Amino acid sequence: MSHNGTSRMRLGLALGALCGLVSGLESGLEGEGRQTNKYQKPRDIVTSFINVDREYVGSVFSGIGAISGGGATSRLLVDYPEKQRSEILDYLFLPSYGASLQMFKVEIGGDSPTTDGTEPSYMHNNHTYDFSSGYEWWMMKEAKKRNPDIKLYGLPWAFPGWLSTDENNPYTDPEVLATYVVGWVSGALKFHNLSIDYIGIWNERPSNGSYVKCLRRQLDEANFTNTQIVAADGDLKICEDLLNDQEYSDAVSIIGLHYPYADHQGWDKCVLLGKPVWASEESSSYDDANGAGCWSRVVNAHFVLHKISASIMWNAVGAYYHGNNWFGTAMINAVEPWTGHYQVTPVTWATAHLTQLSSIGWRYLENNHGSGQLSMGGYYVTLVDPESHHLTINIAKISHDHARCVRPNLPSEDIDVVQETEIVEISLSKTTLNLFSPQDSFVTLHVWKSNFEPSNSLGNDQQWFERLDDIYVYPGETGVRIHVSPGDVLSISTLDTARKGQAPPPPASQPRFPLPYASRFDQVEESQAAPGFCDQFGSFELHEAEEDLTQHKSSKSPHKRKTSLKVMRQMVQQCPIHWARYTGKAPVSVIGNIEWQDLTIEAVFRINPELLDQQLPSSPNKGMQNSPHSPAAGCVATRTDQYWSQGPTFCFLSNGTWTLTEGGWYSDGKPSRIFAQGTLPKPGLGAWLDIRLETLKGLATAWIGSQKVLDQYSIPDGVFGFAAVGSNGWWPVEFRNVSIDRAGVDWHNHEIPCQKPPTNGSLVTVRPCPRNGDYGEGSQWLLLPDWTILHNASGLCLTAQGLTQGAGVVLSPCLKSWESGSVLQKFRNDYSTIRNKQGVFALNGTSQEDMGRWTLRGNLDGSVSIQSMGDDGVRKASSYYNIRQHAAFTSWNVWTYFPNSKQIRNQYTQEIDLLGYPMCLSAC
Repeated sequence: MSHNGTSRMRLGLALGALCGLVSGLESGLEGEGRQTNKYQKPRDIVTSFINVDREYVGSVFSGIGAISGGGATSRLLVDYPEKQRSEILDYLFLPSYGASLQMFKVEIGGDSPTTDGTEPSYMHNNHTYDFSSGYEWWMMKEAKKRNPDIKLYGLPWAFPGWLSTDENNPYTDPEVLATYVVGWVSGALKFHNLSIDYIGIWNERPSNGSYVKCLRRQLDEANFTNTQIVAADGDLKICEDLLNDQEYSDAVSIIGLHYPYADHQGWDKCVLLGKPVWASEESSSYDDANGAGCWSRVVNAHFVLHKISASIMWNAVGAYYHGNNWFGTAMINAVEPWTGHYQVTPVTWATAHLTQLSSIGWRYLENNHGSGQLSMGGYYVTLVDPESHHLTINIAKISHDHARCVRPNLPSEDIDVVQETEIVEISLSKTTLNLFSPQDSFVTLHVWKSNFEPSNSLGNDQQWFERLDDIYVYPGETGVRIHVSPGDVLSISTLDTARKGQAPPPPASQPRFPLPYASRFDQVEESQAAPGFCDQFGSFELHEAEEDLTQHKSSKSPHKRKTSLKVMRQMVQQCPIHWARYTGKAPVSVIGNIEWQDLTIEAVFRINPELLDQQLPSSPNKGMQNSPHSPAAGCVATRTDQYWSQGPTFCFLSNGTWTLTEGGWYSDGKPSRIFAQGTLPKPGLGAWLDIRLETLKGLATAWIGSQKVLDQYSIPDGVFGFAAVGSNGWWPVEFRNVSIDRAGVDWHNHEIPCQKPPTNGSLVTVRPCPRNGDYGEGSQWLLLPDWTILHNASGLCLTAQGLTQGAGVVLSPCLKSWESGSVLQKFRNDYSTIRNKQGVFALNGTSQEDMGRWTLRGNLDGSVSIQSMGDDGVRKASSYYNIRQHAAFTSWNVWTYFPNSKQIRNQYTQEIDLLGYPMCLSAC
């Protein structure tokens, strides 16, 4: 591009380029093919001033990162085809390409569920170790392959049970615990050539001074002096604890806080420590434009408000089934390994605004000298390279309607953002300009912009991390004015290394898990998970095993012979030290879609007596149930949830008992609700046994081998969930030949049409949800980030016919936020948790008293209406987003969204005792 004539942009005009997109000025193409705009000088009144002065250098920037774990968040990524898997990893880790992460934090697996599943420990017991189990080693190596400078951070969420005699406390022997954690650090280096930069204590649980001192000493003795301890991956109490114990404080290098924005008490104690403070877990917000704007704003606000110098997002890649907690809160979603489809979310590009235009070791400029808060809402920071002239200014402004992050909640005084474009003047101090070379006739600033202000469209990634025209700063010019609109994230930098990476489009989405499924264990590496299976309790790994073929019913050989085969083995034989709320359930691994109902699942299993751990303690809560004298079982299940609390489960025990129960057994060997049971000759331990369960509508049939032991037994219909395999305790159960297929005819590979196509004015109703996640033309909806609900087939929006008691709900053309009547289409919800539990869809009225008053109500008679929160018809709950059904159970105002089938349901997990068969919002 020429620097003369009309294409020259002097500083006084240059950043006016940014208002071109806001003001809708005429645009064209010139230069190297990038979009340019025809500019005019802003004449509006300046409302905020940013003075960039390098004399006021503040905290060291420690980086932007993301988490794999907490737990099992990356599980399905390893099942992806290599091409798409590599593309996903490029978007996460490759410098100057996508998120370009500067720090990668992983879970140190502990054999216990930690949000979305279980990650395996490298030591399931105290006498064996396996540094190939799990996928975090692989992910860290892939990160380092793409970015050798990336920092690695390990944190335990849970621990194997052998570490402590108290299953709720890992600190009973600090030396043993420290040896275990240092062993993980050592194994990372010895077996994978990975140097761990940071190590944490226990995620969101109390720290322990005695243990941390042991950990620091053992790290130093093992020559890991450069591995720094982060404490305590929780709340501000850690600062008070460190102030009261100097040796404890000396062992800790960094204060790690989770979601610290909401905490205002105790910051003075953290300041007195003089240590770097990190937001060592952050966000957890749904990954649409709302989540991207939230993340951008919080990262900047952390430094401005509390001098927090690093932020780490949970989570990096969302590779776990819908039906697990906090679905869709990642930089990249990868939940279809069978197709290779994945989604690069806008959060990726929000991250790029800082990671691609800065480096760890840069310095923040202090507040009022490059960092601060805009007068009309929003935060800005300036980062400078202490070794050169390079700098980056980052500005984030999120509108009032979309400023609330799910976690942390922004204080009310911080979300009162004026809904108008703000005029910001940026000036570069003489000290800042003097760092540039005297030979330069001008200074070039490169501009990147995103706008995350939601609209009633699916979004366009061209609006995210868009390169604008460069700015040229000439001698004697120091002031520039820019327009900053709600939703804007702007990065203005001297670096010209940023790029918006673009892999080929991934394969089209087909969210239904493909059936039939047949296990292919021999194609997977040792110590890894079985394809498609996600462990929830216990740890199931693929290992070689010897099989005596003459023991199996399918063998026709008269001669005893053995062969080696790969089996899916449950590795945990005593109760772990849990992080999450433990329901007491026995080991289980799930697979498939949460919408499944009518299935047949079959598996061959055995309890291998040669693997029973004889070194377990005899405490009742630490493995007594694994005594050879207790009956052990292999189980198969359908229609189960993440916690194995529902769904028909068929188990065959080593004493010859078989059971059909609601949900899984408890790990102490006690069954849950028993539907039916019986006995067969005792098979004992070690025998391979074939079990099969079919659930079809309200009937269950079960087989052991070729013998039908249960024929069309009546069970509750309307329950839905995953398929699963498991046990009745902490047993070394082994599975092979697992197969899953459809049962019955209520499976359709095409959309089920309405009898009459939905049109403008069509009345919205509720109907029984299509079985097995079938796609119904009338029941597919899209939740858009501006709170509108779009009917997928018609392109029309859900619209209340008024804000009055009992008003109907229809389809009508979607309205922009500024258009008259749009308030009747803004069904506000907790946009992150609405996919993971029930919540309300609330409409705001025109007065303060009407804020969130009106909710969407469904009725068992099929009607849908608008209901006042305070009316007697639906009981008002103490929590805005935790409203339950009223006593009559003939209506509800809580809903949940199923993204695979695009259904808005009245049940997340089964509540048929309260509401009957699940009902879906329908436009038919």
